[in-house]
Amino acid sequence: MKHLNHSLRILFALPLLLCSLTGAHLLAADDNSGFKASKAEQGVVRVIVAQKSNRSIGYGSGSGFYIGNEVIITNHHVVVGADRSKKLVVARRVDATTIELLNATVTWKDKELDIAILKVPGITCDAQTLSEAPIEKGSRAYAIGYPKSADASRRSGTDNMGKIEVDFVNLVFTDQRGIIKNADRGLVQFLDPTVSSGEIRKVLTRKWQPEYKTELEVIDHDVNIGHGNSGGPLFDEGGRIIGINTQGLDAQTIKGLTLADNVKNSARITEVIKVLKSQNIKATITDKPYVKPTPEATTTTIFSEAEIDWKIWAILGVVGLAAVASLIVAMYKKPAAESYTQYIKRVSGVSRVNARPGSNAAPRLPTTSTPSSTPAPATHSTPTSQPPQPTTTTAGWALEGSNPEEGKSPNVHFQITPEQLRRYHGELTLGRKASSARLVIDNTSISKTHAVLSYQEPDLYIRDNGSSNGTKVNGSPISPGQKTKIDAGDQIQLGEVTVKVSRR
Repeated sequence: MKHLNHSLRILFALPLLLCSLTGAHLLAADDNSGFKASKAEQGVVRVIVAQKSNRSIGYGSGSGFYIGNEVIITNHHVVVGADRSKKLVVARRVDATTIELLNATVTWKDKELDIAILKVPGITCDAQTLSEAPIEKGSRAYAIGYPKSADASRRSGTDNMGKIEVDFVNLVFTDQRGIIKNADRGLVQFLDPTVSSGEIRKVLTRKWQPEYKTELEVIDHDVNIGHGNSGGPLFDEGGRIIGINTQGLDAQTIKGLTLADNVKNSARITEVIKVLKSQNIKATITDKPYVKPTPEATTTTIFSEAEIDWKIWAILGVVGLAAVASLIVAMYKKPAAESYTQYIKRVSGVSRVNARPGSNAAPRLPTTSTPSSTPAPATHSTPTSQPPQPTTTTAGWALEGSNPEEGKSPNVHFQITPEQLRRYHGELTLGRKASSARLVIDNTSISKTHAVLSYQEPDLYIRDNGSSNGTKVNGSPISPGQKTKIDAGDQIQLGEVTVKVSRR
């Protein structure tokens, strides 16, 4: 009977082993759980054209992304000024104390497509995947790059070159290249990219300039990009590159537009893929749409699509055969006869050795357990008869205020938790239109995408999103793109609406 029970345990354990091995294999094969800024930015670089003379020093800056084989993609207009008197380099932040700086050479460019290909020997950043899958309207998109507004914010609002930029240009005109450890903190910040998010509006065909002859596919979106983002990548929700950020349309370029309209255009990555194929340049390309992982999808994948390694099947086969053999032996094995002496030992619990006359040891008789006055140590197991208790939600923040505009809802109240922010990739947009913002305040002084709340554990931040009437924290205006920490007691003014921050 013992052999039979043991064999049955093995047989019952086999399905559990199969599920666990299958699940482990599935996780290893499909590690794409969506866009992660920390991962994506490892393939983004700052593209810089630097110049230096006895009388002046300066630079032009854009963004670019790495596709492998020492190849960087950027915009044509980013590198148009590079010549013998100006140095073309790419640089990036590796970690909190390390940067990478390398020389670059333009190997191909097209003015009307506004695409340039750079060769960067020795570059070590992560190659990115290009996606030519269909693009859905309303899907989320993310831009990573080096906007001019972030530089101005770092310089406390001034547009003039600061010491950090001067130090960087001087570094460019030295022979120091490659990985630079223990870099100055200012240089690391100068090469720390900015991440912004928004939604896809549509895909259209257009020319970059009216006088151009070349038409191309362009992604129309509202991701906040500006001067300096040019040439950088536009990612989809799966972390694949779907576009190259090229142009923003606003009141300075088109009459009748305002900053709140936030019209941004990126060349669809299929235009870059065509060029790469014509130049015989290899890249990682996918045409599969990104599907958000769900519990239902995971279950279906395990039972219908998972390709389990043959070694796993071999192990399961050996274990299964052993269990079946053990079961057969147990079923047909003749039970051993129990002697009278063995019977006495079993029913009395007395050892023959301990019970013999003259033994110093007392007989070991069966005893019944008695209650102990000392309580048993607490365990962390949950009784099977009781359901698990719900986890307490982490405390968050509340934004409360009033809407002074007549005819509108007078109360403004938002409850924000870290879980809610993580669900939307760490950012929530405040604005006037529900189609563009997650947190909606119905007031005409507020732009459609007025400001963005972001979460960097354990703190909450706000940045203005290029709004028409601006954003203030405790009465002080913040520049567009400037990230400002907020906490309990702070007052935020969005247009004519003021809300107070409290902790919950």
